Amino acid sequence: MKWVYDGSAAFDEAFDRDGEARAHYRGIVGVLESFTQGEVSRRERLQKLALMDQGITFTVYGEKEGLERIFPFDFVPRIVTAREWERLETGLVQRVTALNLFIADVYGEQKCLRDHVLPPALLLSRREYKRELLDVRYRVERQKLLVSLPGNPGNVDFYASTMRVDLALLHEEDLFRFLGDLRNSGNAYYSVKRCALMRTGQAATAGTTMAPRLRADCDIDLITLLDGAAKQ
Repeated sequence: MKWVYDGSAAFDEAFDRDGEARAHYRGIVGVLESFTQGEVSRRERLQKLALMDQGITFTVYGEKEGLERIFPFDFVPRIVTAREWERLETGLVQRVTALNLFIADVYGEQKCLRDHVLPPALLLSRREYKRELLDVRYRVERQKLLVSLPGNPGNVDFYASTMRVDLALLHEEDLFRFLGDLRNSGNAYYSVKRCALMRTGQAATAGTTMAPRLRADCDIDLITLLDGAAKQ
C-alpha cells in the first residue's frame, strides 16, 4: 500500500510536512504498508459486510440505490494521543453535561425561564417541545352497558368506562393535547361528558414562571364495542 502526500496546507494527522509518519502513526502506517492493494480492498469489503450484518446502518428515503446504508467508516483508524484526548474529553464532558442539565431544567423546574436565560415564548412555541402535563390524577370506573343509545345498531353493544380526570395545565392547549393523545392511543373511543376549567391563582408576572395556571376536572367515557352475537 502506497501513500500519496499532496503537500497541501491542510493539517494531516498521520504525516508531517516532509511526508514522514508522525510518531503515534508509525506503527499503523508500517502495518498498512505491508498490505497489497488487493488485501486492502478485501478488508474494506469485509468491514462493510460486518457493519451491515451488525445493523450499523441508517435509512435514506427517496434514493433509488436502496433505503439501508452503512455509516461511513474510515478503513484507516484515526489515532488520538493521550494529550489530545484529554482536551477533547474535557470539552465533550462539558458539552454533554450542559445539554443534560438544560433538558432536565426545561422539563423540570425551568429556572432558565424564570431567570430570563430563555424567553418562555421561544420555548413553548416550538413544535419539538414536549409540553408535559405537570400533574395528572384519574380514576376509572367499572365498565357498564350504555342503555341510552336508541335501538341496537348492527347487533352491537356499547360499553363505557367513565374516567374521572384531574389535570394541572399550563395552558388550555394542554387539555386538547391530552384528549388528542387519548384519541390516538386507539385503545377505545372516547366521549367527553363534562369538563370544567378553573384558574389556580398561580399565574406568574410577565410570564416568567411555569407553575400550573389552570386545573381541568373532566368526566370522560371510554367506549368499547362488543358484537352481541359473540356473547352467545
